[in-house]
This record gives sequence, C-alpha cells and structure tokens, in this order.
Amino acid sequence: MIEFDKVRRLYQEHQYGVHDKFVEIMSGRATAHVASLKKVNWDAPIKDTQAVNPYMETLVKETLTLHKVLSKFLPEMTISMIMNPVFNSYRDQLGKGFQDTEVKTGAGKSRMIHDIEFLQSRMSKLEGSAELSQHLLQIANGKHIAQVAEQKSEQPAPQTTSEANPSSIDASDGKA
Repeated sequence: MIEFDKVRRLYQEHQYGVHDKFVEIMSGRATAHVASLKKVNWDAPIKDTQAVNPYMETLVKETLTLHKVLSKFLPEMTISMIMNPVFNSYRDQLGKGFQDTEVKTGAGKSRMIHDIEFLQSRMSKLEGSAELSQHLLQIANGKHIAQVAEQKSEQPAPQTTSEANPSSIDASDGKA
C-alpha cells in the first residue's frame, strides 16, 4: 500500500509538472506576442480597417489550439487549472504591453480596441477569457490620444504687423 501511495504521489507531481509546462509555454508565447504588439505602429494608416494585427491572430489561434487539444484528453476541472493561469499571464503581459504602448490618433486607438474585441469574440466560450478581454478593453478605452488637429484649429492665426499694432503708420501714404 505504501508503494502504491508513493507511485500515486509521483504521478500527481508529474501531472502538475506537465500542467505547469503548458502554462510556461503559453506565457513564453505571450511574451513574444507582446514584443510584436509593441512594434505595431498603431497610428499608421491601413487599407483594411477591419484587419487584425498578426500578433493577435496568432495568440488567439495558439490559445484555441491548446484548449482544443486539452479538451480531448482532460476533464474540465483540469483544463481550468491550466487555462486560468494562462489567462492570468495574458492579462499581466498584454495589459502591460497595451499600457506601455503610445497611441496618438483615434484611428490607432480604434485598431487597438478592434484587436481586443477580436480576442474577445474568438475566445468568449473559454472560461476565464471574459475577465481578460474586459481588463484589456478597459486599458485601451482609457488611452488618451493627442488631439493635434483640434489644437491647431484652436490656436489663433498669426497676426501681421499692421494687425498687431493698429496705431502704426502706413509708410506709403503717411496715414495712421
């Protein structure tokens, strides 16, 4: 009986190690995708405004693939034990990535929100993903954009010398 308990304990430790390895792998993938996220020029004009950036497409695809494979072989509770830490890692890493990213235009902010909504729509059926998407949307919606166009229109037009000093004498006709 002691031998059986020992084998069972070793099996559970091995199983937890495998679960931790899944989380570690997905955390590493998230790190790579955050690096790509930071390289995106959010404010650059794009042809297809409905296009999702490649980093987000790949992140979602990898996550859905992991969940699909785990669902074939593991009970739901075990899947949750793996996916919850994965989503927590995404929350921390992507959240920091979005916070550190500067957005200067409304179009850039919209692109960022569109990427997050893509994640939300594709992973909505996975337990734990809703909190992730809400957190990321909160960060993106809280982004302040520089309103350069409005600032330019609010600045008064430069004055000419005659407008600046109406009492100056016009040299051509000697009138004030």
